[in-house]
Amino acid sequence: MKQLFTFALFLSLTLPSFATVRYYQPPSNYISSQGGYLFLDINNDGTDDFLLTASLGPDIFTIKGLSAGSKMLTDGAGLTRGLNDSIMIGSNFASNLWADSSVIYRWDGGIYPYPLFASVSIPVQILINGNVHYGYIYGPTGSMSGFTSFGINRLAYEDVAGAAIEAAAMTSTVGVLEEIQGQLSIIATPHAIQVDFGKNYNGDVNLLDMSGKQLFATAFKNDRLSIAADGISDGMYLLRISVATSQGTILVTRKFAYCR
Repeated sequence: MKQLFTFALFLSLTLPSFATVRYYQPPSNYISSQGGYLFLDINNDGTDDFLLTASLGPDIFTIKGLSAGSKMLTDGAGLTRGLNDSIMIGSNFASNLWADSSVIYRWDGGIYPYPLFASVSIPVQILINGNVHYGYIYGPTGSMSGFTSFGINRLAYEDVAGAAIEAAAMTSTVGVLEEIQGQLSIIATPHAIQVDFGKNYNGDVNLLDMSGKQLFATAFKNDRLSIAADGISDGMYLLRISVATSQGTILVTRKFAYCR
């Protein structure tokens, strides 16, 4: 296996066999913009899934899938879409946004800036035994040297084929998560966004625009909620729901369209 840095990758968490987020935490190594490269094996099976490279000259970092099934989520124009924590990664994104290669970072922020030491999840999908699994590469983290290098903090994937994984998640909530997602409905009306949870839950709701800006937040303790839509323009939004259950706090994110 070709590798610029030697990774000591360890299985760090064991959960019940029905659903497990497999994650590995590599050492804190940085890829230099001076022609650096790094191979990543998402599921630690001995086969590299992705190659990160950095160009000499203009500091542009790229990611490339090393097989037909290794892809990363992009904006459709060749740039990765880094996601904040808890946003679901899976088939909820259009299939034409999953690409074989893309630009992930440029030091001057002209393409996709990452703040110093701030990390996001780069959504990826890989094939395991012919089945699609979703995961993420947690990073990049800018270095002190003027954004001329970055580090990868964590690799993870959901071992249930086709199941979505939460960005940055290190534990699986597939069973309870699927129940909540199956019951959840969002209906947009001219004056309100009606949220029906299907049964009584205790939790918090956040309404975000697609940039991640919070527009509304409240706690709830029943089976439905009405959010006033005054001042909300037509477009796509994210509803992030944090629900308290017997298995702990479950995070659900649903993308929906609002049109008056």
